[in-house]
Amino acid sequence: MQVQATAEAPSSSSGLSYKLHPLAIVNISDHYTRRVMAARQRQAKGAAPAEGGGEVERVIGLLLGEQHGRVVEVWNSFELDIRRIGPDGSIELDRDFLLQRKEQYQKTFARLDVIGWYSTGQGPPGQKDLELHNTLTEFNEAPVYLVLDPLDSRELPVSLYETETRFVDGEATQTFSKATYTIETAEAERIAVDHAARIVSGSGGAGSSAADSRSELTSQHTAHLAGAHGAVRMLASRVRVLHEYVELVRAGQLPYDHALLRDISSLTRRLPAMNSDQFQQDFLTDYNDTLLVTYLASITKGTSAVNELVEKFNVALDPLKSRRRGYLSV
Repeated sequence: MQVQATAEAPSSSSGLSYKLHPLAIVNISDHYTRRVMAARQRQAKGAAPAEGGGEVERVIGLLLGEQHGRVVEVWNSFELDIRRIGPDGSIELDRDFLLQRKEQYQKTFARLDVIGWYSTGQGPPGQKDLELHNTLTEFNEAPVYLVLDPLDSRELPVSLYETETRFVDGEATQTFSKATYTIETAEAERIAVDHAARIVSGSGGAGSSAADSRSELTSQHTAHLAGAHGAVRMLASRVRVLHEYVELVRAGQLPYDHALLRDISSLTRRLPAMNSDQFQQDFLTDYNDTLLVTYLASITKGTSAVNELVEKFNVALDPLKSRRRGYLSV
């Protein structure tokens, strides 16, 4: 079977659904950034470039995730060590390092398996990528290939490929096919990524105090709550407009618009049933959890205030300092 890479990768026909989580993308970006900074530091010091010349800035790693039926989720990733880059562009990985890192990650994240690999680069994958792709089939019989283009101006310059066997001129040929993906974000991931993005964009200098950091976090939280409150108010105002329209139509003051009424009916049918026992139970559970968190926050705040008061009291009424003040006053 021949191995071939097309100039324009065709669309995948496997029917698999891919979901990328932010942690994997952040890890790949961080890996590339560290490699570039290390190369610039070597150049600044006048050191010889690493083996491989211009390919030093290319980074390679494995993708970790899980597959449920036709859905493949990419949860995490870890970097690999490139042992040698040949003159023809062939890449030799450090196999001992790969097996060691794989064992370490599977001890910590037992449910995650190797589902593919990633690399940085420009343009569609080439034949050397297919050769490296085939060497990783021992960890997954059908690995997925993620490419991050650091020079692409798109908002998310990430492409996903999988291999398919196609018949070209009557001969079986293995080619890369471009797969579609969606970004899947859990609540904890969304908060963490948003927090990291805000810290990076608004981080102060080295002399920033802890009080300034707490004030900045508080302002960020306030801005987030204000945005959520504004969205809820906008939603309530639009629902109010629809409700007033339906009431006017029912009273005969406005003519029937059947298309609009069908849209309103379709919208209301999407809402969950609010009178079910399951909803009441879930609502009360969330409500009690929120009250508990608020109560614990109040206790923590009160404990901190009492601790600060005790420290001030000890400083003001220290026995040794009191004796010194009495001796000086005599």
